[in-house]
Amino acid sequence: MGGTLSAKQTLPGIFVVGPLMVVFMGMAWWSRRVSRILLRHRAGECLACGYDLRGSVAAEKSACPECGAGFRIDAGVGRVGPK
Repeated sequence: MGGTLSAKQTLPGIFVVGPLMVVFMGMAWWSRRVSRILLRHRAGECLACGYDLRGSVAAEKSACPECGAGFRIDAGVGRVGPK
């Protein structure tokens, strides 16, 4: 009845909690990345590097001047997106 746990009690927990932590960390990383891309798209920024493309849209350039990633203009909205 002491405060220590035996190997029979801790090993199953390690094999369950460890992979679950990896899965949840992966999901958190993925959701952060997707939300960052969506925010950049709404703000008129390059999806690859975050460079402000609103001035470049008027010049009708098809590549980001900062990183060279292609983009397109959404019709009627004035937002930029991946090419």
